[in-house]
Amino acid sequence: VTHPLRVAWVWPLISPPQQGICTALTSNSLATSVASGGRLSTLLSTGAAHPKADLTWAVDPGLLASVSTMTGSYRVGADTGCSGGVQHHASTAAAQWLSGVRATATSQQLFTTPYDDVDVAALTHQGLDNDLRSAYNLGRSTAGSLLGQSGNTGAIAWPADGLADSSVLGNLAVNGISTVILASSEMPASSSPSPDDAVTSTPTPTGTTMKVLLADSTLTGVLGSATSAPGSTFAVSQRFLAETALIEAEDPQVARSVVVAPPREWNPSSGLASDLLSETTSTPWLLLPADPDRKSTRL
Repeated sequence: VTHPLRVAWVWPLISPPQQGICTALTSNSLATSVASGGRLSTLLSTGAAHPKADLTWAVDPGLLASVSTMTGSYRVGADTGCSGGVQHHASTAAAQWLSGVRATATSQQLFTTPYDDVDVAALTHQGLDNDLRSAYNLGRSTAGSLLGQSGNTGAIAWPADGLADSSVLGNLAVNGISTVILASSEMPASSSPSPDDAVTSTPTPTGTTMKVLLADSTLTGVLGSATSAPGSTFAVSQRFLAETALIEAEDPQVARSVVVAPPREWNPSSGLASDLLSETTSTPWLLLPADPDRKSTRL
């Protein structure tokens, strides 16, 4: 392989909003998710166990705030008078998970979504620009408070489903975003002689140029197809290898990149997540020839 394919992973720590009235949570579903074997626990522990994959973590500050609430005695299901509901003891699993995210933020690239991962396109199209600005400001301040500034990059945006039109890009630019992750199906392939089909740029209505990273839509679908059925882990893992091999084989003489972005609320088994990251750092057509540590590439 002349030019192995460079792989950049977007690794999501995102969950539906849980913050309710006052400081209460609307449900206790996060308790299971951050506990050993839960979805968020699996994503964090598996990602942290593969530092050579050089992941870029996408983190919702609203999720951090909800998990932080669980590190002390917390209430679930309070009424409008901030009473009622069920009181829960402080969660050791929540404290450990939050500590793990902090450790990751100091050593790997991380960007935060707006608070509660609000839909930037929906807010933009409804003219709710001030709400979007508030979501970004609250998200950044929350992440800064809970994670510190180390490793926290606020200049990357990942709109829902990787979709954004010109008005959305303009609104993102106003909010300090310089790089956006979109679905590869959103933009045509480059016609330049030596294209890197994962990286391009586009002008915004504000007069700036936005860097665009195109997450491979086929790979997103492959990762999202994983189920708990017997054989699913093997099937998805093999399909991932096959799809990346096809991308590299299109033009092995040209250095190419691929951005891999799973669905936002991805729920892989620990075996699948581990297999995919191991393959990223050990498969011949995915290795960086100039990198003795076999790292992948960052966004």
